[in-house]
Amino acid sequence: MSVTEAERHHLYEVLKAHLGAASADTLMNLIPPIGWSDLATKSDLASTKAELTAEIAGLRGDMAREISTAQSELSRTFGTWLFASQAAVIAAMAVIVGLLG
Repeated sequence: MSVTEAERHHLYEVLKAHLGAASADTLMNLIPPIGWSDLATKSDLASTKAELTAEIAGLRGDMAREISTAQSELSRTFGTWLFASQAAVIAAMAVIVGLLG
């Protein structure tokens, strides 16, 4: 059974008339503004935690694979750059030796 905001307010007014504002405030603060079935239980939280933990572990695995792939590509690119730059230096030296010789 769902309680409307108007019904909550009426209950508060009755409590305030009989118990005083402070006690009515305290009592109303103990009653959730939604139905009890809408509140999460400890098992709901544990289940959500387990799902999030599994998802984070999967994401970590995905990230580790992506980083490994990026490292491999970077290593290959560096090797290619190093080979090309050395070839350019050797070619430049050959040109210089050819011009001087």
